[in-house]
Amino acid sequence: HLQSRPVDPEDPSQGHIVAGQDMTEYHRIRDLLRRSELRYQDLIDNAHSIILRVDPQGIVRFINRFGETFFGYSADEMVGKNLLGTILPERSRTGRDLAAMVKEVMQKPEDFEVNVNENMKKSGERVWIAWTNKAIYDDAGQINEVLCIGNDVTDRVLAERVIYEQRFKMVRPAR
Repeated sequence: HLQSRPVDPEDPSQGHIVAGQDMTEYHRIRDLLRRSELRYQDLIDNAHSIILRVDPQGIVRFINRFGETFFGYSADEMVGKNLLGTILPERSRTGRDLAAMVKEVMQKPEDFEVNVNENMKKSGERVWIAWTNKAIYDDAGQINEVLCIGNDVTDRVLAERVIYEQRFKMVRPAR
């Protein structure tokens, strides 16, 4: 990379100052960074897990392609929207107050590093997701966002319910 300027802008015949800088290393590092970003993006997009970034108010800041496909929402329909009313109902079918749970997660994410709760697809179908939550802090130590990685455990939860109900019926006294 070369830069040139006149010694005296009023009299260019005085000559020019030319400065050169070898940009080879800069371009090599920039290309390595681009390739690394592409691999990272490919990993995020093709992971068979839901990946969300959520701000402390419960607003979705990022959802990966797998999450979009799983829940049936595009990124445009999710990003900037609250978890509640999109992928999270106000209450689960068991009566759990999911709005209160979101507040608790955002205030004390360390208490919810692993959390299984009912979620909702765009179609209204209820699903159970095992979430791993990790708080991301800013320089002042405040929660900037929570990284949430989720896996569908609906089949397991429903199977456990069936087993529980069968055991409960077996032990129930006859009338």
